[in-house]
Amino acid sequence: MNKMAQTAVVTVLALSASYTLAQDRYPSRPVTLIDPFPPSGPIDILVRALAKPLQRILKQPVPVSYRAGAGGSVGSALVANAAPDGYTLLVAPSSVATMPEVDKLSNRIPAYTADQLVGVALLSAQPPILVVHPALPAKNAHEFIELAKSHTGELVVARGTAPYGGLHMPLAMLEVATGTRFRRNPSTSMICCCRSAGCCACTGFTSAASHCRLRRPN
Repeated sequence: MNKMAQTAVVTVLALSASYTLAQDRYPSRPVTLIDPFPPSGPIDILVRALAKPLQRILKQPVPVSYRAGAGGSVGSALVANAAPDGYTLLVAPSSVATMPEVDKLSNRIPAYTADQLVGVALLSAQPPILVVHPALPAKNAHEFIELAKSHTGELVVARGTAPYGGLHMPLAMLEVATGTRFRRNPSTSMICCCRSAGCCACTGFTSAASHCRLRRPN
């Protein structure tokens, strides 16, 4: 019987499952949720909120396992190559579908292929947002764009994802639309933005909310 790995994205809930000849009624043991980012990362709020109701519905423990690395590829590959029994679930952003192609562009052997993962549920839809340190002399989008134009290539944008990840495209579109250019730092994410006056971040709303005290601009 063909193996079928199913996934989710921040969109999705992902699960590695092939409904083969089951000996026991599913689920008969704990079901693990895989978060492919570190604790307090972009998926953490979502996966924690999901674990408790799933545990109640499935009547089994639903532990969360953080398998961070390579922009989410490590955890995603773990699910893609897991036993197809439905006991390994992935919660991941939409970039899970693009990372194998990024590996190909970088002349690397992909850790998994997109056809190993199938989206089964849309968990949330987050618009990317731009946040800045309070000390940055820009209090609205117009001021930020003007500042970026006058300091081409100097503003550091932490986006918290690997190259060509889910936040790469919105940032590239902003540069094209406004004639600006930023320095990208994919590793520091929201921590950079919250602690450094010279940094801003292109991020999802839940990630921003978990690190910074957001307030509506004047």
